[in-house]
Amino acid sequence: MTASIGAVAIQQSNPSVIWAGTGEGNPRNSLNGGFGIYKSLDAGKTWKSMGLEKTRHIHRVLIDPTNPDIVYVAAIGSPWGEHKERGVYKTIDGGKNWK
Repeated sequence: MTASIGAVAIQQSNPSVIWAGTGEGNPRNSLNGGFGIYKSLDAGKTWKSMGLEKTRHIHRVLIDPTNPDIVYVAAIGSPWGEHKERGVYKTIDGGKNWK
């Protein structure tokens, strides 16, 4: 469970599908970290973890408008130092796998 959400994306072709990236996305002197990305298939009633737990701070989630199985996630990682999970991630299978 996390107390902060850095990004939310709603699938345009099916608004019941919502992605939420956890961890505050805008660094400042005090931050709450997160535990990856979550997906809801029922308009936010229930959520499933879709991975990226070590990214700590997700700033942006984008769903491809022509193929909702393609999702991009921009993760900050640790904003004050090197962090190997910092970067842009892509899934082509609805969040089952990330590159």
